[in-house]
This record gives sequence, structure tokens and C-alpha cells, in this order.
Amino acid sequence: MPPTLKSFTAEVLRECQERDERRRALNREADQLEKENKVILADLHAAFLAEGKTSIKRGELLALLEEYRERVKWQEEYLRECGGEKAAALQAAAAMKTKVTIRPAV
Repeated sequence: MPPTLKSFTAEVLRECQERDERRRALNREADQLEKENKVILADLHAAFLAEGKTSIKRGELLALLEEYRERVKWQEEYLRECGGEKAAALQAAAAMKTKVTIRPAV
């Protein structure tokens, strides 16, 4: 049997909101770490190309310059091939969903 709305006390909602706030803070921290790593990796990539090497070993770590196939940007390709009207029609036909949001009652 599913829970009833009465079982969702102010404390339960507050805890849920606090977890979401912590999650957002961690995401911001992760974004900052990713930005810092992008700078290092871009510099390393440039150094590999400048020196004509494809790998270096430092201690127990190996850095490699590897080839990979770039991902196709499907949305842009679809718009280019089928046009904006078809994309808008697909978006309008997408099923509606619901979600729960918890915020201050003000």
C-alpha cells in the first residue's frame, strides 16, 4: 500500500530539501574540479602535440594521447536534416510527466 500524504511530515520534507541543497553544493564543487582538470588536460594535450609524443609515465600513472571517434551531435544533425517544424512537432507530442518539488512555503 502506498504511503499517505499525512506520512510526509514537515521534518521529512525539510530533510529531503536539505539533501537536495547538499547535492547541489556537491555538484558545484564537482563542476569546479572538472574546470580545474580541463585546464591541466588541455595543457597536457598541447604538450603531447608539441613534443610529438603519445604517452608519459609518472610514478604509477600513465598519461596517453588516444584517438577516439567524436560523438555525433544528434539534435543539431536532426534539426539540419528535418527542420525546426518537425523537431517542434516531436517536442509538442512528448508525453507530459509530473515531478515533486520541495521549496519554502513563503
